[in-house]
Amino acid sequence: MMKKILTFLLFLLIGVAALGCDFVNGNDTGLSDELYQTFMDFNLNTLEEVGTEENFLYSPLSLYYSLAVLYAFSSDVAEEELNTLLGMTKEDILAQIESLTNQLPKTDEYTDFFLANTVYYDNTESVYVSDMMEEYQSVYPYELDEVDFPSGEAGRRLAEKITEGTDGFLTLTESDFDYLRDFSFLINNTIYYRGSWALPFDNEVTQDGTFYALDGSEEIVQMMNKSTFSKYYESNQAKAAQIMFKDGSSMIFILPDENQSITELLSDSTEMMRIIQPSTYYESSHLIFTVPKFEFYSEFKLKETMKSLGLSSIFFPSRSNFSHIVDSEFFVENISQITKIQVDEEGVKVAASTTIYSSTTSATIDYIEFNVNRPFLYVILSPDEIPMFFGGMSSIQD
Repeated sequence: MMKKILTFLLFLLIGVAALGCDFVNGNDTGLSDELYQTFMDFNLNTLEEVGTEENFLYSPLSLYYSLAVLYAFSSDVAEEELNTLLGMTKEDILAQIESLTNQLPKTDEYTDFFLANTVYYDNTESVYVSDMMEEYQSVYPYELDEVDFPSGEAGRRLAEKITEGTDGFLTLTESDFDYLRDFSFLINNTIYYRGSWALPFDNEVTQDGTFYALDGSEEIVQMMNKSTFSKYYESNQAKAAQIMFKDGSSMIFILPDENQSITELLSDSTEMMRIIQPSTYYESSHLIFTVPKFEFYSEFKLKETMKSLGLSSIFFPSRSNFSHIVDSEFFVENISQITKIQVDEEGVKVAASTTIYSSTTSATIDYIEFNVNRPFLYVILSPDEIPMFFGGMSSIQD
């Protein structure tokens, strides 16, 4: 069932001082401390704005890349607002974006990873300055092309690229992007990750179990089970456990305390910072995992979220905000994100596609039972503990 919800959680959280969080850079990621801090600020600020008690999945990483491209093209008030939101100058982000990309997973025999940026423009109504857009291709990079928006060509090509890049996990068609016919410019970022558990769940021991949904109902769902040594975290606010993928990435399942809601936990930046740094704050324990199999798909708009975070000028016609790339008044209609996740005995598939569309006008021997049988959060980390996706499930049978 498709739910249109404002959501967040899942990609890229690292570092942090400005929000008063405990920031411990325990990994040599090759990223500057400044990028760590500002990237964390961006993730936690967004997380608090779009987190919800309902099922959700969101990729801040995908949004970050999309906004970074928009930032490169911006000027005047839009440039100032993007500077504040992203926390770095345009030049600093351009200098660090390659380092950031290098910390993400790599495709191998157990893993598929796809990340692509796309910029399409249509010169029928206005004149876009392609030279300026070409200047940044070596930094990101992105596919840049002039296409026909009114005919549906932009939507068709974007749908084909997303479907192919995610190996059909996100299967989109031209009709999914019919709204693009009314516009003349888009920026898209698509991310896809398929990870295999380091130690798969045995499907022979998957069995029906009870999940206690947020609304008080009891749902009979398929529960996966396994016993393994893993990283574990516990405080008076939450319990969290890490499951590794074969490529060194991981997925963290987070159970808020029964007296605390998901949104209350998400709003505690200090606690969330600890939870997404397992190498620093977790201990090795022998866990008995009970985890539901689930699949979830969502579409949502981020315009109001961005405006509440101070990025408002891009949504109003202004020639000065993007004078670097277009000769007429330009505004962003909206920012949309499509996400999907599937969790089973073999591993995880997860994808996000963000589109900005515009127009001109220590180990213990004791067992710990970790039963994910009530509303929970999850995080998918890269091998360098860069969160790639965040999500939450309040109901499995939605």
